[in-house]
Amino acid sequence: MNTPKEKFVIKIAGSPLDIPEFIALKAEFNKLNHPSQPEISWTLIESLSLTLFKTHGIDLQSGVYYTLARLHLNGLNGFTEGCELLANIVVSQWDNLWPTQPNHRCDVLNWFNTKAGVLLRQLTFSPTDLRLIYRSERALQLIIDQLAHTDWPKLPKLENLLWFFQNAAKTLEQSTKNSTQKSSNNAVKIPPIVYISASDELKENNISKPNPIAEVVLYDDPPIEKKPMSAKKGFFIGLLSSSAIFIAIGVAIYLPMQKELSAITAQPEGAITQWLYQPNISSYANNLILMEKQSPIFALRKSDHMLEVAKKLWPNNADQSYATRQWQNILTTRLENAPIDSSWSDTNKLIQQLSDRIVQQERNRGSFTLSYLKTAIYEIQKSHNKTVPIENKLYEFSQEISKEQSISPALINNLDADINGLLARYYLLQKEAEELGLKPYSY
Repeated sequence: MNTPKEKFVIKIAGSPLDIPEFIALKAEFNKLNHPSQPEISWTLIESLSLTLFKTHGIDLQSGVYYTLARLHLNGLNGFTEGCELLANIVVSQWDNLWPTQPNHRCDVLNWFNTKAGVLLRQLTFSPTDLRLIYRSERALQLIIDQLAHTDWPKLPKLENLLWFFQNAAKTLEQSTKNSTQKSSNNAVKIPPIVYISASDELKENNISKPNPIAEVVLYDDPPIEKKPMSAKKGFFIGLLSSSAIFIAIGVAIYLPMQKELSAITAQPEGAITQWLYQPNISSYANNLILMEKQSPIFALRKSDHMLEVAKKLWPNNADQSYATRQWQNILTTRLENAPIDSSWSDTNKLIQQLSDRIVQQERNRGSFTLSYLKTAIYEIQKSHNKTVPIENKLYEFSQEISKEQSISPALINNLDADINGLLARYYLLQKEAEELGLKPYSY
């Protein structure tokens, strides 16, 4: 009998577009479209997906991401688990799934069909895989049946995957047709997929659950029967195996992970991320103090450090060169948005000059011609209008909020560009000062 490997209850969530884990998932899958085809971390994708399921909930797209990761990492067994999860949410929670738009759902499922189909056709099956093939076939059939009840003009082509598994099952059945019949104890058993349906009360009142849930159980493969061995031999083998396993875990996994975790949490951003994942009142005040002490150019300095390390480790790597060049182009653009401008100082000088002249004329009982005043004011306005200070843009922002007006996207973009430009310029000046020995390295 199968024993659960992991069991947790997840809810059907809304849009995950603003969730950090989903943003990281999108960034990882975007590597598929990168010209240099960088390596994708499927272990990271699986981990991010599970974290997203636990903290936010599941949706159609993240479910597809998880299934592809499981397929890459665990082959047919992983695909079966992921596909049954998809069948669960599609059949029992179809009306609540994100994305809600039919065309977006169709695109997600077609993309899944293409990516999974390519990988599955690279696998080699044996008669022992029949159980998993039957489960995958049934899960796909449930999804296709659900899609058949929609009024979409064009349905996703999931039949391709279904036919693939049906043909694979027929081939394996044919190859084992003349073999010795299996006993009833070894017959193929397909564990059921559990669906959480709405209660009778909700059905009678036609009310949908605000937070529907689905129970997800990931199964291990059934244990393989082995020939019995002597108790003495088993004892020594078990003793040696256990010792080797514990040593390997302690040296190869625990210590490096502990060292890496300590290094991450020693930094303000790492400490805050850990606190948000596991909030703790005892460290709440300390983490706020950490953030207060963090320099606004901390991220830029860390990025510079990353560039140095990457160039040293992979000097001739195309991916390193491409990513480094992209980041340097971003910084150049930001610096162009924040040039060193003297307009404020020039305006201040012109105003001071006019003020001094007025005081002098007043002492000498002199006077000004209208032409002189017009010229002086024009020069002041000309200098003043060269640039719009960011403070004025923030004032415009506050005015739109106070008037309860819709915030202009252009204003937000301009503010972001100005702030990023100022930080980049500030960081460049900090570096120049440090290189000349004019200030200590303090961030």
